[in-house]
Amino acid sequence: MSTSPGVTPISSCPQGGARLFALPAPSDAQWIWHPSVDRLVLSAMNVVSPQALIGILLTGMGSDGAMAMNDLKKAGGRTIAEAEETAVVWGMPGELVARDGASHVLPLGRITSKLLEYVQ
Repeated sequence: MSTSPGVTPISSCPQGGARLFALPAPSDAQWIWHPSVDRLVLSAMNVVSPQALIGILLTGMGSDGAMAMNDLKKAGGRTIAEAEETAVVWGMPGELVARDGASHVLPLGRITSKLLEYVQ
């Protein structure tokens, strides 16, 4: 699952079986960013066990995603932050690392292999 294009706020909802969909959600003043990674991750944690989730935070400005992905890691989920050496802007992944919320900090080229390791 990934964030939506443009400025569409999104949240997660179950849709039968093991499927999870990201759907448009109304704007909410609680969330500074639209779309919000924090909102998406927290909504996913409401419908799926955190132990079954893998969060990957890539290059981006600001701190969006760091709070929720830190919560995800604390709840038993796995998280990956893109390493500073490959991130165009290390704001979002850097904030996750600063909060000790990254299970792994990897350069972009190694994230796919770690993800595959997790799901096999």
